[in-house]
Amino acid sequence: MAGKKNKRNKAGRPPVITDAVVGKLELGFSKGLNKTECCRFAGISRDSLYEYLKKNPKFSDRIEELQSQPSMKAKINIADRIEKGDIDLSQWYLERKCRDEFSLKQEVAAEVKSTVKLEDIL
Repeated sequence: MAGKKNKRNKAGRPPVITDAVVGKLELGFSKGLNKTECCRFAGISRDSLYEYLKKNPKFSDRIEELQSQPSMKAKINIADRIEKGDIDLSQWYLERKCRDEFSLKQEVAAEVKSTVKLEDIL
C-alpha cells in the first residue's frame, strides 16, 4: 500500500478567493469601490486579495480597467448632456476644465514684504 497514491483532494484549507468572490470584487471595482471596500464587500481580507494578485498578476490590470469605468461613464454622461444643450452643466464644466478663462474664483497673488522688527512691536 505504500506505493498507492491517495485519491483524496489536496490537503489544506480551501481557497479563500473563489469564482464567486472574484465576481464580487469585479462588481465592487466596477462601481468605484477602493480595494478595502471591495474586500469588505467580497468578504475577504486585503491580505487575501494581495496574495491572489501575486498568483494572478493579470487581475491587477483587470482591477485598473474596472476602476476606470465609473469616471468614463460620468464623462460620457456629461458630454451627452452638454451636447443636448444643458447650459448649467456646460458652465460647470468650463469652470472646472478651463479655470484660467472661466473660473468664478479669482486668485490673488500678492507679494508681502515686511521689515517689522520685534523691537518695533514691543
